[in-house]
Amino acid sequence: MASNGEKEQRIRERAYQIWLDEGQPEGRDQEHWHQAETQLAPEESEQPKTDAQSPIAGPYENIS
Repeated sequence: MASNGEKEQRIRERAYQIWLDEGQPEGRDQEHWHQAETQLAPEESEQPKTDAQSPIAGPYENIS
């Protein structure tokens, strides 16, 4: 899972790209930020597999 700083940086970069794509209009920074958050939300909801979900790794011995 990404840290808050990483998440904010991705939002900032996406909002900047939206601003550029729209011709650099003034006064729409909040709208662009919200749009970037909305576009990136599906990425945030994808949860990476945690160790608890992974199979247990380790040596197994056959004890007779």
